[in-house]
Amino acid sequence: MSKIPNINKISVQELKENSLVTFAEARLIPSPVKSTGGSKKKGNEPALTSVFLSGLRLVDEFHKDILKLLDMKDKGTLHFLTEVEFKQTKEEEKENTESSRFDGLILSETRTKKNGKNPKTIQIVDATIFEMKSCSDKIDPIQIQKYINKAKELKIKRIVTISNEFTSSPKTPTILKHELAGKIKLYHLAWTDILTIADLRIHKHLDEKNKSDDKKNISDSDQQYIMEEIYLFMDHPNSGVDRFKIMKGWNKTLFASISRKEIEKDNPELNELIHSWKQEEQDLCQLLTREMKQNVKLSKKYTSKKDENDFDLDIKQVLEKMILNTKLKIHSSLPEIEIEVDLKK
Repeated sequence: MSKIPNINKISVQELKENSLVTFAEARLIPSPVKSTGGSKKKGNEPALTSVFLSGLRLVDEFHKDILKLLDMKDKGTLHFLTEVEFKQTKEEEKENTESSRFDGLILSETRTKKNGKNPKTIQIVDATIFEMKSCSDKIDPIQIQKYINKAKELKIKRIVTISNEFTSSPKTPTILKHELAGKIKLYHLAWTDILTIADLRIHKHLDEKNKSDDKKNISDSDQQYIMEEIYLFMDHPNSGVDRFKIMKGWNKTLFASISRKEIEKDNPELNELIHSWKQEEQDLCQLLTREMKQNVKLSKKYTSKKDENDFDLDIKQVLEKMILNTKLKIHSSLPEIEIEVDLKK
């Protein structure tokens, strides 16, 4: 079709199919664009943080999913803040201590009675601090320790780190042991964890017979659209959200040393290999979840004693059998998917 038709007698789809017009869909959240220098922007951390926290504020089901992972009750009025910096105390000013700026902060505010006598007043009853990293940036343990100190001072009981690093569960921090945080609870999410949750909310779930569930994942159509826009932004190659890409510790020299029984379980390269494998397991789960539109989870692969964890058992298996393995569970009607990597080949 070469002639431009009467616009009132043709559909938008026909305009596109016949290449009669070029256009871009109007986006609520524009995708990252080229910078003035000509190179593409990647990993605009403040923008990524703002989009994520705004999504929590605007999409009911999305914030319920995330808050549930973080053991934060969904009650009262929730406030989602970015670039939060509290005024320094007199002690901090005297010691010339650098103030801590939180990338994000969620505050839960409710009406409550004080001492059971005074009329109800509005006050904060719960809070969560967020530290965000994008692209290949890693969570800084020194910075998190500062956050812990500030959280103790403010009586905030929860700190969440978000980056492209994977952990076995949200309750497994990437860089600090729980003991170092005292009563402060540490959580970690990978950006692809959040992307997967958004994806499952946008699309209909499949039941165990692979039939589409007619129940809407997001009840409000406007919120559904907002969730789709957030997903498109976060899934853009320049957003700073990256999948797991490189298996560290993967080298023939290490494998040859293992085969000759020259490597101990505390070897740094071996531990790096197992840590990378743990991230790969999580990445596989998320990738299959998004592709299949249903939850894919890791299945228990060892029958072990209580004092043995999967990480140590993976090391033991590499040292004894030179294999890495994992089991993925889709749902009860299908057999588990077993994956085995032979390091001898």
